[in-house]
Amino acid sequence: MTDIICDEDHRYWIENGTIEVPGVTNIIQIMGISDFSQVPEQLLERSIKYGRAVHDLTQYYDRQTLNLKALDQQLLPILGQWQKFLKDYEIKLLPGWIEKVSYCQKWRYGFTPDRLAKMNNKIILIDIKTGAPSRATQIQTAAYRLGIEEETGDKINERWVIYLGVDKYKIDPLDINKKTGVYDRQIYIQHKSIFLSCLNIYNYKKNGG
Repeated sequence: MTDIICDEDHRYWIENGTIEVPGVTNIIQIMGISDFSQVPEQLLERSIKYGRAVHDLTQYYDRQTLNLKALDQQLLPILGQWQKFLKDYEIKLLPGWIEKVSYCQKWRYGFTPDRLAKMNNKIILIDIKTGAPSRATQIQTAAYRLGIEEETGDKINERWVIYLGVDKYKIDPLDINKKTGVYDRQIYIQHKSIFLSCLNIYNYKKNGG
């Protein structure tokens, strides 16, 4: 297993920080899958700051290091919804996969999945969001699944996006066919194919192609 670090600018490095490798978020942004160019700068900065605060909040809670006394009280309802989700679905988080900085050896990219969990003998990849739904999440989580399955050798059964609000949470099961309501492996295969196409074009352009 190759050691990897992620710096404050969310850039990924291997070989003791001497070789930079692309990160999933950066790849899909550069390839235009994720595009925030039309969002006003102040609104975008505020949304990013809020999203990071929620990610820190849930991360510290799940690692049992959250200091409630120092917590911004405005975030308490968000924490309540995260706790409710975990209880409602009897989610068993895998401790080693809470915001774990990871590296896909075969395809050479870095990524940091939010959570990996077990539920009813299924392995679920969980991505936490606070903003509006985006199709880019399909490609992002496909890249996560690809990398995790390579590292662990275990099959991930489903990908869930959890949208946390102050008064409710919403689940978007990405591998469920919206028309039939049943699991469809071809959905993941398609999303994975799109990501790998993005990665190949990214590397081609980076190498002067």
